[in-house]
Amino acid sequence: MTKKEVAEQLGVTPAAVGQYEMGVAKPRPDLLPRLADTLDVPLPFFIAGRPSNRLDSSMAHFRALRSTPKAQGERALAFAEQVWELTYALEKRVQFPPIDLPGFSGGEVPPGVDLPLDPAAAARELRKRWGLGDGPVTHLVRRMEAHGIVVVMPAADEAARTVDAFSSRSARPVAILTPNRTNAVYRHRFTAAHELGSRQEREADAFAAEFLTPAASITPLLPRRLDLAQLTGLRRVWGAASIRSSTAAASWA
Repeated sequence: MTKKEVAEQLGVTPAAVGQYEMGVAKPRPDLLPRLADTLDVPLPFFIAGRPSNRLDSSMAHFRALRSTPKAQGERALAFAEQVWELTYALEKRVQFPPIDLPGFSGGEVPPGVDLPLDPAAAARELRKRWGLGDGPVTHLVRRMEAHGIVVVMPAADEAARTVDAFSSRSARPVAILTPNRTNAVYRHRFTAAHELGSRQEREADAFAAEFLTPAASITPLLPRRLDLAQLTGLRRVWGAASIRSSTAAASWA
């Protein structure tokens, strides 16, 4: 909902709603039941002292950020904030796996532990740390979750089409995979690997390519001549969006 739409339901100005959002002003007590009804949340949602974690664009990595409208980027960040709050509540009752993501600045990762700056080298190091060997990576999302990364997918809606996928590194790393990218499992896997190594867009692509199909392992399997049937077979075995050529280490369709 826009500020204007919320304001019309409450009988206040859009500027007032903006002040509520930013914490500059508080709505009158008599407005809270109407606000809860308008936003379809329980009244305790507005109780003072509820844990919150404000994020800004510097704390999240968006794929194709330039094509993401500002309003939708803010909406995605708000979704990540609510995911963080849900995670916070669950961790009081459920023991999550320790965070095992070198270079992550929070959680259980010791200070000074980091991955190599080169994305391909970082991908190889992470595969080694997670004990993935040199072959295909099975159950990628499940493995990410087993190493302390929260992976979620919001319900499909029109807005989701404008945000490819993004990750947030606050108290616990969160990767949000949008529903419109799951029509092909290979694309879905590449997006997950991309968010796992998210830095700059091109670097994250190179990380994902090496993480899913290490050059040392895949190059000997490539046909010497173009053979679509063999490439399709390799694609299925390795679960990759496309199989790289030996001369373009991070080239993907």
